[in-house]
Amino acid sequence: MNFFRKFGTGHYPVMWRDLIKVLEGNIKRTPKLFADCTLGAGGHSRCLLETFKDAYVIATDIDNEVIPVAKEFLHDFNDRISIHHSSYTKIYELPRFEDIFGKGKKFDGIVLDLGMSSFQLDNPDRGFSFKVHGDLDMRFDRTDSHCITAYKVINFASELELADIFSKYGEEKQSKFAAEIICKYRAEQKIATAAHLSKVLNYAFFISKSLNKYESITRCFQALRIFVNRELDNLEKVLNQAVNNLDEDGVLFVISFHSLEDDIVYRKMKELNGMSVGEFKTWNYISPGTEELRENSRSRSARLRYFIKKSPLVKTSI
Repeated sequence: MNFFRKFGTGHYPVMWRDLIKVLEGNIKRTPKLFADCTLGAGGHSRCLLETFKDAYVIATDIDNEVIPVAKEFLHDFNDRISIHHSSYTKIYELPRFEDIFGKGKKFDGIVLDLGMSSFQLDNPDRGFSFKVHGDLDMRFDRTDSHCITAYKVINFASELELADIFSKYGEEKQSKFAAEIICKYRAEQKIATAAHLSKVLNYAFFISKSLNKYESITRCFQALRIFVNRELDNLEKVLNQAVNNLDEDGVLFVISFHSLEDDIVYRKMKELNGMSVGEFKTWNYISPGTEELRENSRSRSARLRYFIKKSPLVKTSI
């Protein structure tokens, strides 16, 4: 099976070979129930549904603009997948094909691909890429009026707040200087587009003599996106409930793309391992193989970790 040749890069399920290999080696019961927490264009869900003919999938995505794309891509599996426009923090509350499994069925696998989809990155209207002239938005869910936009953060946050965002969520060493230049510039003219912000940051990192302006700008854009969408808080929430929603021998997979996410995943799986509720199988994360990188260069920074549940989570009194 080759999902790259069959479906193209827009639907490419990152590290799908590793995902299938682990599931085939651990999940023997039938039928199977999976949670695709980050549906995107539907690549991982289709990978699961095509590989396991007895599989059912509960899928969520907070980006309502990609839902129609995924539904079209998965239309042949309508009877085995339930798609929801929702944050993945709410996936455990959704119905789980009770007509097939009855009540109380737990997941055989939970998949989180924390990377941005190609549809988000390549859409100039979203503001995720500093290479295009899109509005400075960066919300995963543009229907959420309560979610602050990157435009408001950049143009109205204090210099101290901006520096903290760039440092905490982007690990940018020149965060204070970048924040200072932004505040000086916006006093004369509001920064309205991704390309506009990129230009300001390019000047800031040129003046500060940053060793790699491109990487520094990338880190600042990452920091803004994480802050706007509360990504790290949401990751903590979904991981904290994962083991209680996994069946025996169920597998929790997380694919992350930077150290902030990976550190959270590592700490949580290490904690679960110490509680003797299962086995942390990837103390050293798995990186994409040569074949995958040849098929999909955007996988290059992916880090896969997984945890296999082996016994019920037992609550102990303090």
